[in-house]
Amino acid sequence: MFRLLSFAFLVACQPQTGTSAVPGELPSTGAAIMTVNGVNVTQATVDAILAQFPAGQKEEFLAQGGMDRIKEQLSLTEALYQEAIKANVHTDPDIKVTIALAVREAMVQALIAKQAETRVTDDKIKTWYEDHLVQFRKSEVDLAMIVVQSEEEANAALEEINGGKAFADVAKEKSIDPQAKTTGGDMGKMESSALPPQLRMQVDNTEAGNIAGPVNMGGAFALIQVKSKSENVQALEDVKEDIRENVKREEAQSYVEEIKTAAQIVDLSAAKIEAPAADAPAAEAPAADAPAADAPAAEAPAAEAPAADAPAAEAPAADAPAADAPAAQ
Repeated sequence: MFRLLSFAFLVACQPQTGTSAVPGELPSTGAAIMTVNGVNVTQATVDAILAQFPAGQKEEFLAQGGMDRIKEQLSLTEALYQEAIKANVHTDPDIKVTIALAVREAMVQALIAKQAETRVTDDKIKTWYEDHLVQFRKSEVDLAMIVVQSEEEANAALEEINGGKAFADVAKEKSIDPQAKTTGGDMGKMESSALPPQLRMQVDNTEAGNIAGPVNMGGAFALIQVKSKSENVQALEDVKEDIRENVKREEAQSYVEEIKTAAQIVDLSAAKIEAPAADAPAAEAPAADAPAADAPAAEAPAAEAPAADAPAAEAPAADAPAADAPAAQ
């Protein structure tokens, strides 16, 4: 995680003014904590890296030798960075895109974090606390326990207790737990959530002052005396900082969704891909004109016109009687 954080920081902190700026140059302000080939690495760089850690994790990181890890990582990165500049890696077109994307990512994350921080209010923290109150309820129980090897022994011990013998006395005599010999099986107060599942279910279903069991513990059997039960709710002030981080995450998600919804996004690549399919009907135009090619067939009746005039060709036959006129005389 630290390696990724430091890489993003090293890229994102490049100066953005001037055309001769070399990508990846770090701030030169603050006291120098080391030099690498004569180049200072300053406290400002370390502070910027530490600022990226979530609340509460920075102290833990430093307590576990985090500062030495930061120095080691910075010195190695600086040495490799100097070699990359010598090799003009930053002038490669593909690398330029990679650097630009890293810078954008760092800027976007910084923006989201800033916006989320400004949206967190005490009212929102209180509302989140009330909506998730079940998470802050703690059930505390005060227990004593007798552990024996068999269920028969457990039932026998239970009979003695029901007969009036003190639970602690029976625990001292019969429990195979060495501590029970002196404590009388007393386990003290604890959160019920810390109990093994098979014990917790029995304890949850047993009223204070009663005994649960025998409970199969897997190789042993137990009797559990529930001395008392209590429910406590963690105060808001005790969990406020933890809730603040939860609210901040939710506000960050809300802000991103707002920007996404408001943005006017047009996917031009999809439009270009679908364009040929949209023009396909125009390519079929000749098929639509096919009936025009059959036009001669439609004129076929005109070709038969001579047959319709056939009666006119027989006219001479109709004049035949006029030729017989002299015979009549």
